[in-house]
Amino acid sequence: MKNKKILENFKKTILTYEQKLNSLSEEELRIKPNENEWSAGQVYSHVIMAHNFLFINSLKKCLSEKAEATKLGKNTSGKLVYFLGGLPPGKYKMPKSVGMEPPQPESKEHIFMMLKKMQESMEELLPDVDTSEKDKKAKHPAFGMLNAKEWYHAAEMHAKHHLKQIKRIEKAISKKV
Repeated sequence: MKNKKILENFKKTILTYEQKLNSLSEEELRIKPNENEWSAGQVYSHVIMAHNFLFINSLKKCLSEKAEATKLGKNTSGKLVYFLGGLPPGKYKMPKSVGMEPPQPESKEHIFMMLKKMQESMEELLPDVDTSEKDKKAKHPAFGMLNAKEWYHAAEMHAKHHLKQIKRIEKAISKKV
């Protein structure tokens, strides 16, 4: 998929997150469907933190002078996800190396601001991603070695994947409220 198309898809995903956020009250944002699941607010926190600290940092690492040039590539899971253009339907556990329960968000206003920053980061990085070197890579905890273009696409796939989780949570809390 072309990087410009990835950015367009990412913008649509962010718009969907904003629409869903508008439909939730501050209280509903913090309701966990059960003790083993995250609230919608925690999903937002996870998506924002992963975007900033995993996807964007790794992408920038691939663009830096210090980036590791390697012929190594995606592992079997990574090849499947990129072939499909997203994560197959289902629930996934985060790798232990990055796994943690995300905090409840500060506020809806803060989430809106962070979603805007996520989109801005993708827009700002697009020109650099377009001209990036394919052999400069950083390790993804589940997919193997990814270059800047692959990290860019991974950021979009990750955000889109969690919309399904938000939808499940909305359905569960509509039954509780």
